[in-house]
Amino acid sequence: MDGQRVFGFARPQREPSTEDKLIAAALQIFAEEGIAVTSLRSVAKFAGMSAGALQHHFPTKDALVEAVDNHVLQIIADNLEPAVQEADYTTVTAGEGIVQLMANHPIAMDYLKRVLLEGDVNSGVGQVIFNGLAKISEMQGRRFQDLGLMRDDIDFLWSFLNPIVLRVGAIVLRQHLERFLPGPFYDREQLDRWDASVTNLLQHGALVQHD
Repeated sequence: MDGQRVFGFARPQREPSTEDKLIAAALQIFAEEGIAVTSLRSVAKFAGMSAGALQHHFPTKDALVEAVDNHVLQIIADNLEPAVQEADYTTVTAGEGIVQLMANHPIAMDYLKRVLLEGDVNSGVGQVIFNGLAKISEMQGRRFQDLGLMRDDIDFLWSFLNPIVLRVGAIVLRQHLERFLPGPFYDREQLDRWDASVTNLLQHGALVQHD
């Protein structure tokens, strides 16, 4: 990636502020209840402060939503960007980054589901995140092509879109998947099992097999 950041965010190093705590509270209630139906008053109550105190930091709901969006982008960048910069980035590396992201930030993943399903596909944080994931997946596919690892009969467009379907689809369908799982999907044991299956499927479905 030549040092270029896919999502365009690098987390600042500082102690959590009151604004950070409000963003964390808003993230949780937005993820659980939905953005459209949640008021600033509801967020303030959830955070244990008055609506006036919240509006001192975020005068409007749009300002708070934007702050939450940026926070989620930073979380994703923190977990996925370092691996993308590695020269030997592979399907295994990609899976490890996503597993770490899901295991450490389940609320952010539920928020991601919200913005992907409820947001405008032509703008907003959902589009930014999906485009970033597509860029990472396409970059990986190009690398496999350059190394002669991609099968000749593979449709290249779908070769980098299908991994997104498999990985992001699990986030969107998590609650349905959990009806079939012996434990919560975001537990590390279940995530590792899921990632191994997806990685195996991608490697054996799209890449040249060597004896």
